[in-house]
Amino acid sequence: MMLTKGKKIFAFLLMLSGIALFVERAGLYSTLSTSKINSMLQERQTVNVHEKTSPCPTFAPQATPTCPRLQEGMHPLSAEPPFSCRLQEIQRKCKERNLNSKFQRSHSFKYGASMPLLMCELPKVASTTWQAVLMKLNGFPGDVTKELLHRYAYSQFPHKTLVRVDDEQAERIIKQFTTFMITRHPFERLVSAYFDKFTNRSDMTSYRRNAGVKIARNQSPEFLHGIRMTSAVGDMVALKSSPEFSALGKQQQDDVIRYRHVLRSGEISFQQFIRHVLTHTRNVNSHTMDVHWRPQVLLCQPCALNYSMVMRFENLVTESNRLLKFVQRDLDINFTFPGANKPATQNTITAKAMQLISEADVNRLRDLYADDFYVLGHDPYRYSGKN
Repeated sequence: MMLTKGKKIFAFLLMLSGIALFVERAGLYSTLSTSKINSMLQERQTVNVHEKTSPCPTFAPQATPTCPRLQEGMHPLSAEPPFSCRLQEIQRKCKERNLNSKFQRSHSFKYGASMPLLMCELPKVASTTWQAVLMKLNGFPGDVTKELLHRYAYSQFPHKTLVRVDDEQAERIIKQFTTFMITRHPFERLVSAYFDKFTNRSDMTSYRRNAGVKIARNQSPEFLHGIRMTSAVGDMVALKSSPEFSALGKQQQDDVIRYRHVLRSGEISFQQFIRHVLTHTRNVNSHTMDVHWRPQVLLCQPCALNYSMVMRFENLVTESNRLLKFVQRDLDINFTFPGANKPATQNTITAKAMQLISEADVNRLRDLYADDFYVLGHDPYRYSGKN
């Protein structure tokens, strides 16, 4: 239907008034939203680590920040997403917490003779697999077995370590090599270390015979009901015929017999392992913890070393292959990372293990690994203890 000239003018004016109303409301909404978000940010800054909110705020009133593009002197991988944003966040959080410090050379930093790759070895974060990869990339002629890697885990062969060079040479290696680390959720790494070191799931018995037995002995008074430890681990017939054992009730006798096996084997419970970790850090400090569960920020020093690439364990295969593709780009080899991403199984195992300890102990672990959670971007409330 044709509109008259007067009706066209009226329709045009009506449209203009609608647009003006929309702009006015949009402006009001924008003002209110920004104010609300700023208020939320202020609240988040006062949140303490025990509140059920991640202490790592990831939102801001402005648009999502642009990840850095390739600049002069920047490693090409550092400019690729998701590594660019990941590295930028680590640097920002280190600065916020004033964690920047002088880089300390250690056995954790390994490299090969021919391939310009420097890895921070984090135990229980695919370190054994990556050591095997580095050996093959650097031309190791023999078979790379698990036993071989464990045998030379802390020695010069088959990798070189930064602790064996001076500061000037270490600085040159860091500048010229592609540097990388892999980070993992602290609780997943902790649970993995427990099952690998203190249970019969692993055929490596040295930790159980040494550290496991020592932990079991330190905690023995709680389980032996007054029986002397020498009697508990001695002859079984002598133990059962002793007056002290005979005076115990049936349940207590069963406790002693069960703990006798723990004292002899070192196969401590997960609860005992967590108690040991928390007691050690309370009585000593986290810097002297065993490397298999020492905080990742302490071992790999991401606040002191600007890595070319920081991978995440849940994307291990995908991100490892990206690194391998880069370092092999001008070579006649095409080595790929073995295996597949398997985060779901690890998540289930960790969730079940954490339910064995109290939420109070989980909170203490959150404190212990607070820098790992914040700087490396892991959710401290992904797993919880029993109520």
